[in-house]
Amino acid sequence: MMAKHRILLLLLLWGTSLGLTAQDYQNEYGTDHRDVYYRLGLTGGWGSTYGFGIELSVLLLEQFDLNAGAGVSFNGFKYGVGGRVYLLKDNFISPYLGLNYVRSTGLPEIEITLDGIVGFYNILADETANVKGGLAIEFGWTRLLTTVGYGFAFGDYDAVPTDGYINDEHQRFANWMAVGGLELSGTLLFRFGRRQTL
Repeated sequence: MMAKHRILLLLLLWGTSLGLTAQDYQNEYGTDHRDVYYRLGLTGGWGSTYGFGIELSVLLLEQFDLNAGAGVSFNGFKYGVGGRVYLLKDNFISPYLGLNYVRSTGLPEIEITLDGIVGFYNILADETANVKGGLAIEFGWTRLLTTVGYGFAFGDYDAVPTDGYINDEHQRFANWMAVGGLELSGTLLFRFGRRQTL
């Protein structure tokens, strides 16, 4: 519970920082009008935040976006929301930092075969806070994101053996499939719309 409270506090601080940035924008330009860009694309990789799936992002400010996505992974169907801060303005390449909240549904009765020996495991549902950074590379209407990060699991559950042969090697492999851990991923986003908002 304490871990979940810490993550929720981080998300609250993140949202507050976005609100402060919006106020800075008004102070700088003296207007509430700004362009909002939409991007839709594909994402995937080792420990990818949204698994192998799709992502929709909204560039609310020049250096900030909010995103949501969903996809499939070794630990079930994943879906979540998050935000990114781009550290350089009007650059072809910019480093960025991101934070996401993601839920995974888990997978029942996964068959794991090692050296001809079969074991069955349940990968439990869990939630993660994904902290990450990387590079954003702009190609006209296309944006490529390369990401390195880590998913901190709220429950940090081990896989649960259900049937078959059970040993340490099988257990380690099943735990590797569970929620959380290292992320090495890529996302390709295509800009498809723009509107002016108040």
